[in-house]
Amino acid sequence: MPYDMALGLKKGAEENQVFEKKGGSIMDILNFAIALVALIIAVIAFQRTGGTKELRRTTAELLAKMEKRMREEEAAKVEKEKAQ
Repeated sequence: MPYDMALGLKKGAEENQVFEKKGGSIMDILNFAIALVALIIAVIAFQRTGGTKELRRTTAELLAKMEKRMREEEAAKVEKEKAQ
C-alpha cells in the first residue's frame, strides 16, 4: 500500500467525484451570492449618482453642444468656399 493511501491522502475516484460535485456546487452558490451583492451595490451606486435621468440629461446636453459646434464649422466652411 502506498504511503499516501496509508495516510488517507488519496481517495478513490468515486469519492473524488462526490467531493468535487459538492465543492463545485458550494463554490457556485458562493460565486452567485458575491455577484448578486456586487450587482446590488452597483445599482445603488448608480442611483446615488443620478440614475438614468441624469445620464439622459447629460447626454442630451453633450449632443446639443456637439451639434452646434458641427453646424458652426460647416457654416464657416461654406462661407470660406463662397469667399474663394
